[in-house]
Amino acid sequence: MSGLRATARRALARRVAGPRRRVRVTIRVPTQTHQQVKRLAIHDRCPASQLMQALIIFGATLAFHALRKPEALEWFKTVASTHLALNRLDQILSGRPSSQSHRWSGGTRLATVRLPPGLLDGIDMYAKVKGNNRSQQLVDFLEVGLRIYAESKLALTEAVGSLNKAEPQSEN
Repeated sequence: MSGLRATARRALARRVAGPRRRVRVTIRVPTQTHQQVKRLAIHDRCPASQLMQALIIFGATLAFHALRKPEALEWFKTVASTHLALNRLDQILSGRPSSQSHRWSGGTRLATVRLPPGLLDGIDMYAKVKGNNRSQQLVDFLEVGLRIYAESKLALTEAVGSLNKAEPQSEN
């Protein structure tokens, strides 16, 4: 009887809590990128998976936001139509669906992140148009987010350093 009550309590808790807010996704990340994220996470004192999540969201946001510009939208449409045509040609010539695979020197590591389901839907659409799979697109967004985050953090450090040099030293 207690097992039935526990099951009913869990079901009620799920109903009250609503749908899960994040979807767990495992991606294959180049070893070098994974190590850079881990170093930054240690320096920033946060879990690497949370930093990866933030960097992917940041990279995706930049890519999606860029589509507001007419020239970027035209480029995206060109890539989409070219990819679809090449995919069809490859299927006709080989008799099987094409599959792109990225090869990274230095190997890869598996990483698990939790992302909002709506964002994953957008990433899936973006990846399909570009001819990537979800994992490849997530790694692309991760690398863009990582590069911009690292460059921004360096700029901030340099700005603060130059302020410290500019302040007159008071001698007591």
